[in-house]
Amino acid sequence: MRKSERTAYENAFQRCNNRNDPQWHKYGGRGIKMLFASFADFFADIGPKPDGYYLDRIDNNGHYEAGNVHWVTPSESVRNRNPVTYATHEMVCSVCGTPLRHVIVMRVFVVSLVLVARITKRTKA
Repeated sequence: MRKSERTAYENAFQRCNNRNDPQWHKYGGRGIKMLFASFADFFADIGPKPDGYYLDRIDNNGHYEAGNVHWVTPSESVRNRNPVTYATHEMVCSVCGTPLRHVIVMRVFVVSLVLVARITKRTKA
């Protein structure tokens, strides 16, 4: 076991339990809980962290608990963000106008709707 697994566990614990953590409003503030009784339980469930991977919850609205956590690449992690922050298929199509642009925006760049709107506005000007 390496330090990176413990760091991922401790960071998730802080996001869920420490109101002073800068990300608390996205985790503990939304009711997300760290349900592993210990780091040993967490590690037994998720296993070693591959290089370049990040801790992720399978169900973005679920808790940090057995069966709901896994290691993901950065591009996989971005796909599991809160839909309030990131654009849906319909939103991107309405801004960009074509499904092809939707594919480019959502699957390659995964940018926010605000950024897409700014880019689209600049292009039309």
